[in-house]
Amino acid sequence: MIITSVAFVKSLIFELIQLISGIGNFDIDDLILNSFGAMVGFIVYVRWIKCVKNYSL
Repeated sequence: MIITSVAFVKSLIFELIQLISGIGNFDIDDLILNSFGAMVGFIVYVRWIKCVKNYSL
């Protein structure tokens, strides 16, 4: 949950900078996809670590 929240806040900051500066486009899809990507990436990472610990020599 914290990973997704941090990813959302970071994406929101970048999107707001784009909106204020006029460089690029503000897109709500970026916020959603970046948050979802962080969540999926974290789940994959946790499962990978568990797998490595189970099969380490």
